[in-house]
Amino acid sequence: TASFLKYYIVPQLVFTPCIYDDAVYVDTLLGSGYRLSLNQVAEQVWVNHVKVIRSDILTDGGVIHELESAVHPTLNECGSIMNITDLGPCGDCMTGDLECNAGFESLGSEHVIKYRCHFHKHADADWDTAGCQQICVQHQFPSECCSGFYGYHCDECPGGAEIPCSGNGVCSEGKSGSGRCKCNPGFAGTICDRCESADLVPPFCNITYNSCGYMKGNCSEHAWCSETSSGVTCQCFSGYVGDGHTCTSLCDGTETTACHQWARCTLNVSSNQTFQCECNPGFHGNGTWCQQNSDPCTSQNGGCDLERAVCNFTQPQVTDMDEGDPVCKCKTGYVGDGKLCSTDILDAICRTPELRSFFKVFNMSNNSSIRTFNILT
Repeated sequence: TASFLKYYIVPQLVFTPCIYDDAVYVDTLLGSGYRLSLNQVAEQVWVNHVKVIRSDILTDGGVIHELESAVHPTLNECGSIMNITDLGPCGDCMTGDLECNAGFESLGSEHVIKYRCHFHKHADADWDTAGCQQICVQHQFPSECCSGFYGYHCDECPGGAEIPCSGNGVCSEGKSGSGRCKCNPGFAGTICDRCESADLVPPFCNITYNSCGYMKGNCSEHAWCSETSSGVTCQCFSGYVGDGHTCTSLCDGTETTACHQWARCTLNVSSNQTFQCECNPGFHGNGTWCQQNSDPCTSQNGGCDLERAVCNFTQPQVTDMDEGDPVCKCKTGYVGDGKLCSTDILDAICRTPELRSFFKVFNMSNNSSIRTFNILT
């Protein structure tokens, strides 16, 4: 935006050789409240803490300095309007010719105090006349540093204006402020970024180096950390061996090559010195040999009666050596072992391949009594 660009324009020529260790403050086109701070550290010029990478480029319009990154407008001076009211000299209410004292202006003819004062209207008279006074106002614009700034030039407080004193202290800000940080208990340094005690860990300074709160007491990721009166102690988890700072598992070694590619290594609960192989979920076997589980019910109904039975299959456990067989159950209205389900004996004979030829010949017999017997049987 136009306002943002005005922060990059200074209505005067600034050359870097004229900038020394002490900061130089220059107003921008945004106004005196938006200043740029220029200083030099170890022969390097900085603008608002941003490095100048190319400087003193002369053009027809002025001098250009190239910055390493953008600088953002920061309002370091804040002002508020202060209104001071006053009553003007006592005057004639009839003429309305009322005035204000020097430096004040009238609030208007309707803002008048009537008959509360007296003035000498006639020079040859020895009495005073009741008069009127105009209510007047004076607008003052006192300049003060914004929060996070201090001193005559409204410099940034140590640690920056957004988080002065690193958020761990209070900056002496304002025009009369010194810019010094008063650190909170436990913090130290010019910007309160250090711990008061060398045993505490920055940036919060609420834990010690010799505690489980700092890097888990330097214990292994496979260990418990506990604090005692003598310091930090580390103890390896169950299934790991070591001094607590270093904990290893037998499953991390070359012994795990004995396990199948579809198995995982686990330590024996009863002993941390031995391990065992266990197939992954979805597989079964002894760990050195694993087979992927499959559902036989998805193919030909698992060998159950295709139309008259329900196939049920329970997945094997990871340690099972055999996959197991499906369970066949005849549907309601049918009887049988699930592999063959029928309504009666005749239906069973008809649906049994080994008896089907016999039944065909038997059924073609002309002996009706036998046929009747067959049906009844």
